[in-house]
Amino acid sequence: MSKIFIPLLFLAVSVQAQKYSTALGVRFGNEHYGVTAKQKLFAKTTLEGIFAAYPSQYSSTLLIEQHFPLIGKGFNIYTGAGMHLGEQKEQGNYYGYDAILGAEMKLPGLPIVISADIKPAYEVNHSDWFTFSTGLSAHYIIAKDTKKKRQKAREKRKRKKERQKRREEKAESDDNSGLLKFDLFKKG
Repeated sequence: MSKIFIPLLFLAVSVQAQKYSTALGVRFGNEHYGVTAKQKLFAKTTLEGIFAAYPSQYSSTLLIEQHFPLIGKGFNIYTGAGMHLGEQKEQGNYYGYDAILGAEMKLPGLPIVISADIKPAYEVNHSDWFTFSTGLSAHYIIAKDTKKKRQKAREKRKRKKERQKRREEKAESDDNSGLLKFDLFKKG
């Protein structure tokens, strides 16, 4: 068992977390439905917006999520936190704080990502002080995250580091030449 597990662990660490840059989709859960959009911010970080409608309320949620790759390409778990605003028919406006834990998988050969999550929320100015929702989402990938894009971004970061290093070296040499000039001026 351990002979198989160790190589798979290294494979899981080397896989890119998300295989998309931008994805739009639908979300269904316990007593709600809605739309969702995900935007990749960093290598393993996404921003997700959810608009959900319930029988007696609606809400908009914004979450920042960190993705952790699992075994195989395009399969990962994610966790995150955020806030929501909404309106309840009888109570009026409310807001709250959210957490999320989920798993997502990109379907091989299709531009579709399927995910399942749990999203507990602390509510303020709401008839319930705590809610615990679950959801299933299907996202259509609008913008892929290709190897070429990732390589281009790496090269750009490398060039930026090299420019910064040259600036620092130049500033250091300018400082040293200033001291030398001052010493020559002092002697003369």
